[in-house]
Amino acid sequence: MVDQASNLRKIIKTEKGLRTNQNIKITVDDEKNNVTQFESKIKAVYDNSIIISMPYSNNYFFPLENVSFIKVNINDPCNLYFTAKILDRKLTPVPVLVISRPDNFKTNEIPEGKPCRLIAITSGKGGVGKTSFSVNLAIALSLLNKEVLIFDADIGLANVDVILGLKPKYNLIDIIKHNMRLEDIIYDGPEGIKLIASGSGSEDIYTLKDREFNKLIEELYNLEDMADIIILDTGAGISRKVTNFLFAADEIIFISTPEPTSITDTYALIKIIVNNDKYKKIKLVVNKADNKKEAIETAKKLQLVCEKFLKIKLMVLGYIVEDKKIPKSIKEQKALMLEYPNSLAAAGIMKIANKVINDELWTEEDNYLSLSRFIGRFKSFFG
Repeated sequence: MVDQASNLRKIIKTEKGLRTNQNIKITVDDEKNNVTQFESKIKAVYDNSIIISMPYSNNYFFPLENVSFIKVNINDPCNLYFTAKILDRKLTPVPVLVISRPDNFKTNEIPEGKPCRLIAITSGKGGVGKTSFSVNLAIALSLLNKEVLIFDADIGLANVDVILGLKPKYNLIDIIKHNMRLEDIIYDGPEGIKLIASGSGSEDIYTLKDREFNKLIEELYNLEDMADIIILDTGAGISRKVTNFLFAADEIIFISTPEPTSITDTYALIKIIVNNDKYKKIKLVVNKADNKKEAIETAKKLQLVCEKFLKIKLMVLGYIVEDKKIPKSIKEQKALMLEYPNSLAAAGIMKIANKVINDELWTEEDNYLSLSRFIGRFKSFFG
């Protein structure tokens, strides 16, 4: 169970700087990167939203009708800023905006607790090697002295356990069904990695009662004591079962192959995520490439369309060449990184793991806030 004092610290850190009748500054970036600033005031703070007065400038109100996201800046009592989604506009009886809670908040302080980084791994279509990559990236990170946990989030179609040759009896939903603790449903895998399975009954997460869901959330906060890095292996495609997990994560690695259908589906999923939050850390791994040249060409195609149409820079983590050792290791239910460490595919995965660890864009503050942000959004999307 989470320490009550620790819970209180989390609440204080999240709520710090948020209070009614507080003056705030609103910044809006348009498609041409023009920046406009407005004044506003917090009118009310709720569990899933904040009500602010209609933004104004020079005594004129601006309902921001064509704007989906705004940047909120609060200078007193601390320097706090976050990106919020506009949920609703009300013109009567008093003009206000309803915006999302500050799950992307940044402060000039580092929260207490253990840093824990959460990375979602996904793909636009199935059959691109996503789950195999998730498993072997986890082992590669473990070989680089990181404590790693794989959270199998492919609801209803989970198979991380199959690839690892494990037979877990319990999954996340058993915390509710059988009144279990988080540590009761975590299984040990090769090279010290841990696994939370997603098996039969996991779909029930969408129908939990408030009390049951809050218990699940409370247990999830214990994850920060169990790993340095959490690998969230999501499903493939654009269904709600996939996108809800991706909307909740700060950092997403997309897996694509050089096949045109895979490239198209990858872009379609990236577009959905960016339209929800253009500030996410979105990265790419090209899998099953015939050679380095094909991998680079595939990555460039996706980088170009993302920059041209979505106005984002897609970071490429690396590539993995087609390697017969991969299907061989899957049939054997053994990890490629351990059974065939000298294979070309294993070398590619290890390079990617090193790049993940040495990512200069990922800050110490991100490490501390990654899990708490995910859980906060997870509660919003699934609760």
